[in-house]
Amino acid sequence: MVHEDEIKDRAERLYVEENLSVVEIAARLEIPAQTIYRWLASAKGRDGFDWDEQKKLFALSPQRLVDAYAIPSNSGYYLQAYIVIEEA
Repeated sequence: MVHEDEIKDRAERLYVEENLSVVEIAARLEIPAQTIYRWLASAKGRDGFDWDEQKKLFALSPQRLVDAYAIPSNSGYYLQAYIVIEEA
């Protein structure tokens, strides 16, 4: 199960961050494309887990993220949600 979780995490990163297609990911990871489609479907609509939503946010510039998630206050801005960024 741990091995499958590692592959799933890698597939998600390739889809979200490198903008690869499901077919390209399947070839690179040597797993069936249907498995990746199943993972995509199971994450669909789950806040913070939906791969397509993550891909859209990943493509935004830092300023666009601030514009989308920051709330003005008297002392500047504060974010209404935490954004977790992993360093490779």
